[in-house]
Amino acid sequence: MGVITVAPSRPSSIPGALKTLIVDPLEDDRPDDEIVTTPRRALNRLALVATETAGRFQREGIDHDPMTWMLSPRRLFGGRPAVDACLEREHCLRGVLTHGLGLGLDSDPDVVDELLAEDDNGDVEDEWGEPERMPAKGNGLRGYFDSPKLITATICYSDRHVILNAFHASVVSNPSEVTQHLIDRYGIDVMPSARIWHGYKAADPLVMALVPDPIAEMILKIEAEQWLPIHDNFAIDLEQRIQN
Repeated sequence: MGVITVAPSRPSSIPGALKTLIVDPLEDDRPDDEIVTTPRRALNRLALVATETAGRFQREGIDHDPMTWMLSPRRLFGGRPAVDACLEREHCLRGVLTHGLGLGLDSDPDVVDELLAEDDNGDVEDEWGEPERMPAKGNGLRGYFDSPKLITATICYSDRHVILNAFHASVVSNPSEVTQHLIDRYGIDVMPSARIWHGYKAADPLVMALVPDPIAEMILKIEAEQWLPIHDNFAIDLEQRIQN
């Protein structure tokens, strides 16, 4: 009788050297498993980096497993794996910027930090300076512009039921229109997590993670001619939701 050899339908994508450093996520929990206590915001950071990592690898056709990248020690994170380091804001920003700008898979952290610093301390400032944190109640920014302007907003929010990352852009004559739109779409409880800017912040990590290049190019074109009547009704919303 012949021998039939059946290959596994999904071979393990985790190299043997890493198996001693991690636990199999598909196995049942064990009493001796390490317990990691972390706030919901930190889990949101980790989900953001993991999403951006997988998205970049697929987008650029990188011959490397995103799970392995998340679990391997990286110079970028001070020798720690992304799955641990990116719970922290500093490393989350490094991870998102690395993939958003298509940098090396283990870039020098000093180089990445310089890019982040350039975004924070650039020569060009918004009309409003720092991004506005929206209050839980009220209309936030007030007043009318002399001409319609492009306004963008991001939301990074989580609770026991959902993790929400969102981006909004629109051309308006009154910034309170943006505030009201976000309240109508996402609810008043989300508004303390909203940041609103005058113009498009291409280097913001959450913007890089949510806005595809073709849409980013369209928004930049609209920003360059935002006063034209043809753009008066422009508005766009992009979001990621993870139900808990």
